Amino acid sequence: MNGLLVAFLAASSVSALLGTDPQRSLAGSLPMIPAVAVFMLVAYQFEGRRQLLLAIAALIFAAFVTSLGMFAGLVGSGPTDSRLLVQSLGSQFVVPNDLAALSILSPFPMAVALSDGETRARRISALVIVVIFACAVVAVRSRLGALLFVLSSVLTVAATSKRGTIHSAKGMATLIGAIAIPALTVDGLLGWSLLNKTTHMLDARLPLWGVAIQMLAERPLLGTGPNTFGVAWDVHLAQASSFSLALNGERTPWCHSLPLEVAAERGIVGLVALMGVCSRICYLIVRRLDSSDSILVVPLAISFLLFSLAALFELTLLRQWVVTMLFLYAGIVSVLSKPAPQ
Repeated sequence: MNGLLVAFLAASSVSALLGTDPQRSLAGSLPMIPAVAVFMLVAYQFEGRRQLLLAIAALIFAAFVTSLGMFAGLVGSGPTDSRLLVQSLGSQFVVPNDLAALSILSPFPMAVALSDGETRARRISALVIVVIFACAVVAVRSRLGALLFVLSSVLTVAATSKRGTIHSAKGMATLIGAIAIPALTVDGLLGWSLLNKTTHMLDARLPLWGVAIQMLAERPLLGTGPNTFGVAWDVHLAQASSFSLALNGERTPWCHSLPLEVAAERGIVGLVALMGVCSRICYLIVRRLDSSDSILVVPLAISFLLFSLAALFELTLLRQWVVTMLFLYAGIVSVLSKPAPQ
């Protein structure tokens, strides 16, 4: 894992230095620094499952408090622009789909809520966290977050069930009902804005993906450098005029697809390095799935799957939380792959 991460960081650095705007690229690469620190802390200081669970619990609690803060702001100001509501949470949250982070984290509290081995108090607390996460995603009208939440619910119930199809169906119905009722209530109070947005998922992304492909064709090996898509979008917008109405002329600094972003900005070398990191994370998770750890390994696998799906349609390495999550997954699987102490 270490070698693959070093290869990706090296590819990003070379691309930044040899790209079209080194200063802009280096500034856009700053999120890598704290993310590397997170990986080093987890991979080299954590020694087992208990520490990993405590770290994940702390992360989920922080997300829970952030969600409550967003609701407090919503109640205080009333319905407002969803972007302004998201941006009030901090500089690393820009658009509603950034709250897909809550959906990506949701398998962990879902697994606790469904576990027969946990105390009633922990299960109820976990269910409350899940419901708050779902309502927060709906409140900011995040289509991607809502879709991932539904997928998270289905996969978590199916993966953690141990008593056959009847228990699985019953657990799924209970969990989805507990999530759907308050979530739909929140959306109804906001005028069904989320449901009205779900009819447009790809139309705004096609022109962005077209520009990314053009960037890759122009500099296929090392790309144009991190954080240069926004500049290239302005240059290439006229060439994508047949799609430009879908975005209403809106400028955006990322192409809403992490693989395409890496390919365009870091070239084929950077994309291969990133795919190597992700493939290694996936391999190490799958290797531990036979441990039947329904509280850590199973939700970790579902969470990484959701992260990967979100990366295809939205995520960007310009967001600190995205880079940190990627390196956190790498750190967690590094700990899980360590041999058990004698």
